[in-house]
Amino acid sequence: MEITRLFDILERNLKEFPVEDALCGKDNGVLVKYSTQRYVQIVNNISYGLLQLGIKKGDFLICL
Repeated sequence: MEITRLFDILERNLKEFPVEDALCGKDNGVLVKYSTQRYVQIVNNISYGLLQLGIKKGDFLICL
């Protein structure tokens, strides 16, 4: 698989290196592990949400 876009890395990792503990973080002080599959799902859902809001290539957000 040729990587030409940043998000291609996620799909490559999902296909070639799937693991149950790809990332971890704390949720209300409790350690939570995320599999490669779950991580890709979360990232895709965020992307879909931004698209639904009308955010497109070249747009940028200003957080105040």
